[in-house]
Amino acid sequence: MLISIALGIAFTLCALAFGPALYRAMGGRDAALAAALAYSNVVFGVGATFVWLMNSFASILRGSGDMKSPARVLSLGSVAVILASPLLIFGAGPLPGYGIYGGAWALVGFYAVSSVILGRKLLRPGGPVSVRPHPVSAARFKDILKVGVPACIHASLINTAVAVATGFVGAYGTAAIAGYGIGARLELLQIPIVFGLGAALVTMIGTNVGAGQPERARRIAFVGGGLAAAVCGGIGLVVAIAPQLWAGLFSRDPQVLEYASSYLRVAGPVYAFLGLGMGLYFSFQGTGRMVWPLACVSVRNLIVYLGCTAAAAMAVPDIRVVFAVTAAGIAVFGAMYAWGTWRYFARG
Repeated sequence: MLISIALGIAFTLCALAFGPALYRAMGGRDAALAAALAYSNVVFGVGATFVWLMNSFASILRGSGDMKSPARVLSLGSVAVILASPLLIFGAGPLPGYGIYGGAWALVGFYAVSSVILGRKLLRPGGPVSVRPHPVSAARFKDILKVGVPACIHASLINTAVAVATGFVGAYGTAAIAGYGIGARLELLQIPIVFGLGAALVTMIGTNVGAGQPERARRIAFVGGGLAAAVCGGIGLVVAIAPQLWAGLFSRDPQVLEYASSYLRVAGPVYAFLGLGMGLYFSFQGTGRMVWPLACVSVRNLIVYLGCTAAAAMAVPDIRVVFAVTAAGIAVFGAMYAWGTWRYFARG
């Protein structure tokens, strides 16, 4: 809880201090920049700590064996956000619309209420975990942070690749940013989908590695990674063939839809590699060895950085080159994870 609160405050301070410069670097201008800041100042200025607390409470409950409570709260909360967002954004009857602020407050409300519900369940007498004050112990912080810090860096680097690509896409105009954002949102949506499998993989891999069963752990890792690849790959193929099914949910602007469709046609076919990589990432968490995951995501980012920089330097007029670079990064990301997993467990 202390770690979550500290990191939540850190994210709030960083977003408020550096948000304007970051969004400008990503291509934000005029009304788009104003909208980004309006949303960010609410979500990060108010809600960042709730995001950390909610996910920490959910993880503790899962670790205690209670998978149902977090799933129930997050599922119902997500439905509530979907229902509340249009009401708060556009208004209805006597309820005024608050525009992008309404969407931000709907999300913050979800995290705040979920934090309270999960926190009460966790902290109540007779709960699944006995939570009481303890003297500050460096050993406890070390046990959590030796896996948690690399995991945070891994997640940050994944999002950094999207942010950097967005900055390069910004050179093609606001419609391009919007279209790429629609496509990238689906890419990021794969991560929480894989998380459902990953939560089980962390425990199962850790148990088998600790029991000296590397071959069984490897089978579990590849079964989990294969399932994640099948789910994400299936979604990718659908949107690659019919991108309007996803893009049409967010915009009717022909230019925006064209850019979004172009991205999905290029990136969709490699979503299986994204699912494979993320599934095997959770397997590495179960081993406690986080060096290879950081190498995989770093190589992916390097491909995106260098490829996009080269495209910008040569003033490539076709935005599909930038999209192809991001897709190549995803493919290498998944392939490196598969090779690393095989090598790790082969050594026993």
